[in-house]
Amino acid sequence: MHNFLKYIIIFIITLLLVSCSNSLLITPIEKDKHQIGMNFGGPIVKVKKVNLPIPLSSVSHFYGIDTNLTLVNNLQVTSAIFRTFHYESGLLFNIYDNYSSPIKISLMPYFFLMTNFNLPDTKIYPACNINFYHSFDKYILYTGTNFTFELSKTKAFNQKVENHILISPYFGTIYSTNDFTYSLEFKYLLPNISNKDIVVDYLSFHSKGAIGIYFSFGIKL
Repeated sequence: MHNFLKYIIIFIITLLLVSCSNSLLITPIEKDKHQIGMNFGGPIVKVKKVNLPIPLSSVSHFYGIDTNLTLVNNLQVTSAIFRTFHYESGLLFNIYDNYSSPIKISLMPYFFLMTNFNLPDTKIYPACNINFYHSFDKYILYTGTNFTFELSKTKAFNQKVENHILISPYFGTIYSTNDFTYSLEFKYLLPNISNKDIVVDYLSFHSKGAIGIYFSFGIKL
């Protein structure tokens, strides 16, 4: 029972402190096309001297509204199992796409909603991903940063929020075929937030943030 409670606490802290999704989408998809994605992974924690990623999972749907505008939706499956609804929605588009330059830049402003269907516990966070990527053959190499904005003045137990801008840089690669996509991403979650004096022993470069690893599989429709 003690171990079960510990993992529940780990899960709750992960939801409250970490931008737990991967970057979801880097490049816009074709107009009027659909794509379904399945995402797995999360922050790495030390459990009995073994480093293991928290097994978070989500399902996503992308729709090409226009040539350079894609609608992004993502639902966190793991949190739903624990009766917490966590949903993300936004738009992805290129802000720099010059044929003479190997580097392109995309932007994804979005929001995510978290609720256990109790209004006082419902929160909405505005967020944004900025991506720098290079395409060659069937591969894409990319790096970027997630910015999540905490609008509340207080957090759990009426504690004062000290960081209203949460950042999480990442890098990864995508392999794409005519029908499928596969991606692997490494993310440094919240390097401006201390990870000391909490239940979870995160794997990190120092006393702040956590290292996360994610794998995604996509189906083009």
